[in-house]
Amino acid sequence: MINFKNKSVHISLVLLLLTGCIGAASHNEKLTGRFYLLAIDDMSDMTVCHLDSIYRIGIIPSTVFAVGYNDKYIIAKQHPEELTKIDKSITNYYIIPIKNVQYYNEKDVIGPMTKDSFENKRKELGVPETLSFTKVFKELE
Repeated sequence: MINFKNKSVHISLVLLLLTGCIGAASHNEKLTGRFYLLAIDDMSDMTVCHLDSIYRIGIIPSTVFAVGYNDKYIIAKQHPEELTKIDKSITNYYIIPIKNVQYYNEKDVIGPMTKDSFENKRKELGVPETLSFTKVFKELE
């Protein structure tokens, strides 16, 4: 026999937690498919995430400050974060080949790379030159 009182308490707690997480996001933007830009506490937390069945899983760590995408690739620029401080003297580059899968493996993300490595990999993969960093967060750049 199901104890409805306990079940409704559990459902209420789950809904409260989900609502709390969604409400706490300072930035939540769909890029394409199951890929999102997400910052939880403040903009310096900006990551590229993949939505699996119910969770957004970070696949590029903070601080992502520029992205561009088409139906085949996402490109991103990121400054690493050291002890909650953004190191703007370093810029890492990433390429995410877009796959229509429920669970995206962060090992499929190409990077971090230097600008030269990024440009070489971009040519190797055939990522078009017309794909540029169209979304830039100036305050994080």
